[in-house]
Amino acid sequence: MNAVSAEKAAGVGPDPDVREEVLVLETARARDEAIRLADAGENDAAMQLLSTASTELRRSGLTEEAEALELEQPLLTPHRYADAAARKQLHYESHRRKRGR
Repeated sequence: MNAVSAEKAAGVGPDPDVREEVLVLETARARDEAIRLADAGENDAAMQLLSTASTELRRSGLTEEAEALELEQPLLTPHRYADAAARKQLHYESHRRKRGR
């Protein structure tokens, strides 16, 4: 076990790799929540949720992840979401991102 003083531990910032992974997992959860909202007919709220998640990803420098999320937003429109393939694609992306990019 590695022991460090409280001062040294307090001076260490968050690990950027861990923060990135947390953001990716939070985004996958946002996809899941967006699916739930769209299932309930709250398509606008679902699209807003993905938009907010995309903005957070961009702020953190995860442009590729943000762009992927932005490409999925149109799948949540009522017309597109009525097609089961749209829901399936969103679910697949959520699962894939949780498992690792």
